[in-house]
Formats: sequence, structure tokens, C-alpha cells
Amino acid sequence: YVQGLRELVDIYVRPASLLVKGSIETVIPQTERKIVFGGIEGILRFHEVSFLPTLETAAKDLLRAGDDATGERSKRVARALGEAFQTYHPFMRQYSTYINNFDFALSRLASWATIHDKFTSGTAAGGVGLGISTSEANNSQLTPAQRKRVKHFLKVGNRERLWPAAANLPQACRKNPKHTQINLESYLLLPVQRIPRYRMLVCASCFSRLCSLTPLQLDSLARSTPPSIDVSLDPIEAALEEMVALASTMNEEKRDAESRQRLVK
Repeated sequence: YVQGLRELVDIYVRPASLLVKGSIETVIPQTERKIVFGGIEGILRFHEVSFLPTLETAAKDLLRAGDDATGERSKRVARALGEAFQTYHPFMRQYSTYINNFDFALSRLASWATIHDKFTSGTAAGGVGLGISTSEANNSQLTPAQRKRVKHFLKVGNRERLWPAAANLPQACRKNPKHTQINLESYLLLPVQRIPRYRMLVCASCFSRLCSLTPLQLDSLARSTPPSIDVSLDPIEAALEEMVALASTMNEEKRDAESRQRLVK
């Protein structure tokens, strides 16, 4: 997951903010970048600097020690993972703003590929929480030159042959050898899928004794972990409550955001 976020930032987000050679403009205007990429770098920093190292430290004894016949190491690791989720779940609130604006971001991204000089920006509810005013988000438009630049920045193929000015732009994103997702939309979807998967991980750990499904990826660790004897002190149980509450709150906020968007249409 962190590798995917890093690819998104390195291949799309940061090159989009570079100045075009011989111009004072960036490849993609700042307002457009905020709408489509807003929140990505903050989410990456949180996972790369804090959450991932904590999870790796918590799991290293089990992952490096091999077989755990007694289940004691699994038990310790599960508790450490639960404590990690308890510690960092408040920082996961930043996903809410990203998810609430996701549909608007996709709409704006699709507009980049249109042939019109001016596009319909979507609803007035877009851009909330991204540091963009409603009028700025709704009135933003790309000039014909900017639109052509953006399209060729994202395009696969020989850009210079199609448009000589493209030689002044960074490498076409999807030609980057580090590009592992199908397209930009697939990268942008990664954070949307994250919280439900964290919830599944913690839930699988809580009910490991009742679970008979084949473990997959990280679930293999959680599903095979014996629960703590003292449930009242079990950090996994507490982590599950926190993640369920977080997911519920985010779903409610998403519904509210969608309701506001329908009202202004």
C-alpha cells in the first residue's frame, strides 16, 4: 500500500507541480492539483513515517522467528498490532476528507481529458476540506494550452511526435517503469479501500478462534492469533471498536457530503 502511494506521489503528484521549461506555469495548475491530489502526500507521510514502521516493529518477532507452535509469539504480536491501531487511529481521520472529495476528484480528472476549452466542474460541494474555496473550485478552468499540456502529461505514447511542446514536460506518467497500477484512477482509489481493509484485519484477529477461512496476506497473521485471555484488557478488541467507529463515522460523513451535493445540483 505504501509503495503504491509512493508511486502515485513520485509519478504523478510531484511531477505535476514542476515548472514547464521556459514558462512560469506548472504542468498542472495548483487549484487542479489540490482537487485531484489533495491529501495524498499527508496520507503517505503518516503511513511511511509513523504507522508502517510501528506495524513492522510489532510483527518482526513473529515474521523472523519462523514457526510459532505454542502461539505465544502470535499472541504478543497481535496485542502489539492492536496497540498500534489504538495509538494511530485518530490520525486516520484524514481519510475522511479524501473520501468525501473522491467523486469530485474523479469528475475533475475526467474533465482533463475532454476536448472543450471550458468544462463543467461538478457540484459546489466539491473541494471541501482541501483548502479551496467553493468559488475557486467551481470557477476553475483550463485554457486550451493547459488542457493540451495536461493531456499529454498523462498520455501514453510518443508525445513529442504528436505535440512538439511536450518535449518540455516531464516523462509521460504511464511510461514510467515504476508504474504498477492500471491508470491514475487506480492509484487514487488506494486510500478509499484502506480503512475497510484495516477493519477486516482487526476483526479477523478478534474472531480468530471462530474463523475457518483460508488466510490471505496479512490476515494470515491475524486469523492465526490466539485472543487475549482477559478480554477486558485485549487491545485487539479495543482496536476493533475504534476502527468500527471510525468506519461508521466516515460512512456517515460521506452520505452527508453526497446529500449536500444533490441539494446544490
